[in-house]
Amino acid sequence: MSNSSKTYQNKAPVIPEPSLAPGIPSPVKENQRVRLTKALLKDALIDILQTTPMQKVTISAVCERAGINRTTFYKHYTDEISLYYDVQNEVLDMLRNVLSVHGLDCLEILFTFIKENGKISNVIFNAGIDNNLPQKIFSLPEIRELILQEYKGPADPHFQQIFYFICYGGYALIKDWVNNDFNATASEMADTIKYIVKKLLG
Repeated sequence: MSNSSKTYQNKAPVIPEPSLAPGIPSPVKENQRVRLTKALLKDALIDILQTTPMQKVTISAVCERAGINRTTFYKHYTDEISLYYDVQNEVLDMLRNVLSVHGLDCLEILFTFIKENGKISNVIFNAGIDNNLPQKIFSLPEIRELILQEYKGPADPHFQQIFYFICYGGYALIKDWVNNDFNATASEMADTIKYIVKKLLG
């Protein structure tokens, strides 16, 4: 992706590859070309989704915005949905990395990440493609652990249903926050989720 999202990580040093015989392309350059192509396509999709619902996105529009032909698109993706999932998975990976470093304040870090990457957050929370996204977010190890820490009662056969309620309810609050131009601080949103979890599980 372009600089529209923050990685929260230092770039790894580049280790030069051994030179190849003349006429044989370097695997590193080849991989760089693939990464660049995918980044252009993902950025194009993100830009289009700021004003166009996912159901109306076309491969032609994405390719035109990215300056890439359809043949190249199909080398990397089967359709616009697979491209979307690549965007979503990259965001979840970034979030997973951020939380693994700042696990103690995971909810505030979650909301800070979402707000600081507002353009991509708008896409992820409004695309309506992945019905399991709420579970994927709230099942990230640090967040799930925080929820489990609040569960102090005896074994409850309905715990999984309660967890789903937290996942989908929390997701709805996040989506509303994103769509209302982040009208609360990350700390306030984190406190709201913690309050709800304590009320449900405490």
